[in-house]
Amino acid sequence: MADFKKTVDKLFDSADIQINGPRSWDPQVNNDLFYARILSGGSLALGESYMDGWWDCDSLDQFGDKLLSARIDKKVKITNPYFLMNIVRAYLFNAQTTKRAYIVGTEHYDIGNDLFSLMLDERMNYSCGYWRKAENLEQAQINKLDLICRKLHLKPGMTVLEIGCGEGYFLSQFEESNCIAYEPSPEGYMAEKLGITVLHEYFSMEKSYDYEYDFPKLVVMRQVLEHIYDPLLFLRNIHEFVTTRGNQSYLYIEVPNAYLSIKDYRFYDFYYEHVSYFTVPSLTYIINKAGYKIIECAEDFNDEIIKVLAVSSHAIPNDYASNFSEKMRETRDYVLSKKKDNLKVIGWGSSGNGSSFLNYNNLNSEFISYIIDSDDRKHGKYMPGTGQKVYPPSHILVDKPDVIIIFSQFHREDIRNDIFSIVGDDTDIEIKVF
Repeated sequence: MADFKKTVDKLFDSADIQINGPRSWDPQVNNDLFYARILSGGSLALGESYMDGWWDCDSLDQFGDKLLSARIDKKVKITNPYFLMNIVRAYLFNAQTTKRAYIVGTEHYDIGNDLFSLMLDERMNYSCGYWRKAENLEQAQINKLDLICRKLHLKPGMTVLEIGCGEGYFLSQFEESNCIAYEPSPEGYMAEKLGITVLHEYFSMEKSYDYEYDFPKLVVMRQVLEHIYDPLLFLRNIHEFVTTRGNQSYLYIEVPNAYLSIKDYRFYDFYYEHVSYFTVPSLTYIINKAGYKIIECAEDFNDEIIKVLAVSSHAIPNDYASNFSEKMRETRDYVLSKKKDNLKVIGWGSSGNGSSFLNYNNLNSEFISYIIDSDDRKHGKYMPGTGQKVYPPSHILVDKPDVIIIFSQFHREDIRNDIFSIVGDDTDIEIKVF
């Protein structure tokens, strides 16, 4: 038991948290089995042990903020064989059936809003928010919906079809569109109050032709595909549905990112409500297989969600293609102009975003000298294809650059803050984000 406590103390200390300490965010442990429990069960065990009264804390919000900021969840590896076996079982056995799908919906999503109102925003958005320039959950969810709408370039009067609309708050953002939805749960009646035409049943190819509505320019599936027993067949049916009704239709999908579940041993992500699990490669594969052409794919909201925008035609619209080419020219011309002025340009972030940026623009170490990354596992290594060496953030004090290009748009504000904390707010280093 002493070894368990020592390990937990060390982990929490890295987040400026002291077990049984005097500060409001310091947890007070009431059961010494707490230490072994969270080491074997991870973040879920931490929450469940709190509910069981094994520990308490005066400022749970500060406690949680410190834990997440220090990425403690990344440092705890689940070793309990029972939990690991649950992950294996989730892959090998699928207890979901068409009949059971409705039961699952009733048990989870249709239990009423008394519970969900305690944890969700006023619109009852059941997915991550977009927190840039947001000070509360309500604004974060508004930001997310606005971002998605702008990405889709919808025009007034277009028909938007959502499969699984819930209470309809996402569709309600398309104020100038003709909004139609399939929603078999009782929440669909609330969506009708928002002016949405709701079909109170599951989407199926057989019944879809019984309804007369305009050709949907956009089909939306948010947090739905993971509940589908045969996602490839389902997407093929949607593709057939739209191609028999019109020329070109867009598809927007959001699903949980299973890569994080596997990488971080998040066994609790594998449960009976989700029968299909996706990573970026597997999701893009079945979307392409179903007949769509992917326009954009991103891991968003702290990589928890995979978002895909695709089109039913095999040709990417000219405006997307031209915009992409223009952006690539812009980025390369920018770097070349700095090189011409004898300025030292470096990059921040050695992930896939950085690698794609460098290789797309054919920028080797002659143009971008080196790469900064906070992940110490990558220090001393080299970028694939272009060969830049990866250094820790402190290296910019040793070999001061003139320009820093931030490769990660999602983490750009955090990276900016990291830069300023190292070189000061009054730095003359030019910081650029593409």
